[in-house]
Amino acid sequence: EVVERIRDVFGAGDDFCRRIMHRDAHAEHLLRDFRTTPQIRIAVVTDLISGISDMRAIECLLILREVR
Repeated sequence: EVVERIRDVFGAGDDFCRRIMHRDAHAEHLLRDFRTTPQIRIAVVTDLISGISDMRAIECLLILREVR
């Protein structure tokens, strides 16, 4: 899983990187936390990227897609 690899590479805890998916019951809460909590540095999103607005400045955008 991408989130676990990111945490391993950066040697960071659970709050450093979070997975946020539209079908998560608390997706809006997680997005709000990402916008306002400095400890959450990376958000891994799968189906929300077109709907994310009012985000803090993005330092890096990495798009991972399955190669066909």
